[in-house]
Amino acid sequence: MKYSVAKSLGACVVCALSYTHAAQAGPAFSGSVTASYLASDMFSTDDDDAWNSFSGLSVEGYVAAEFANGIVVSADVSWLYRDLSPYGDPRNEYRNQGPREFEVLGLHVGKNFGSFYAGGFAAIGFQQTDLDYDIMREGFIGGLEGKKSFGKLTVFGQLAYMDWQYEAWDGFEPDNGFTGMMSRFGVSYDFSDRLSAMFDFEYGYSPNWFEDDGDWGELMVGQIQLAYALNERFDIIAGYEYGQFRANTEDDGYESNITLGIRMSFGGASGFNVLSTPVQGFAAAGWAKTND
Repeated sequence: MKYSVAKSLGACVVCALSYTHAAQAGPAFSGSVTASYLASDMFSTDDDDAWNSFSGLSVEGYVAAEFANGIVVSADVSWLYRDLSPYGDPRNEYRNQGPREFEVLGLHVGKNFGSFYAGGFAAIGFQQTDLDYDIMREGFIGGLEGKKSFGKLTVFGQLAYMDWQYEAWDGFEPDNGFTGMMSRFGVSYDFSDRLSAMFDFEYGYSPNWFEDDGDWGELMVGQIQLAYALNERFDIIAGYEYGQFRANTEDDGYESNITLGIRMSFGGASGFNVLSTPVQGFAAAGWAKTND
């Protein structure tokens, strides 16, 4: 009997140790979801109109799995929507108002080397066309990324190639799009346990596609965000973003966006997801026809 009990206890200890080892070997999950109110102003020189103001929503989030060997796999999503209806039927007024929305889904794989991270990413995104406002056509982006932590300060950068095109109104020949190199870089800083900030700048150049096949396009977008921690799980997020989307040397589209929202974190995540998928190429694709 004693032998049987000892054998059973021994088996339980082996099972417990095996479970502990498996738990340690398994990935650690973390992530966050941010939902924000969007106050947006847009203006196009091709329209010769005043700035128009819109309200909208933005949602972004990510989930990451980090393994014991430092490998990190993550997925992120971004969605932005503006309500264009105060200025008339969006189908008819699209060219004067600029883009309504985009959705982007990205996958990232990399490895931590102490305080340095290096990896790559690929993503698919969807942007409207003015041919049929309800159809969202896809584009693709992929590249390399890295970040380096210096205590409270983190420096990060991404370099990518984007391919996004859609056909002309007659459906036969390609017309608008944004295909070329993209870059995003910035810094984040933790002022205290509760207050942190992030600044990033995104630049893209499409040498042969934008308002028309054979015409170049360019984007420059800067953004600053502040986060204040209410507790270990919830943060208040406020941000300001300004962007210019140039079609050759002829016309420009401008955006000024203010966001105010709340972020919910899980799995011990804290701070900004500094290597989120670059999204401004998809915003630029929405400006192509507006600036045509």
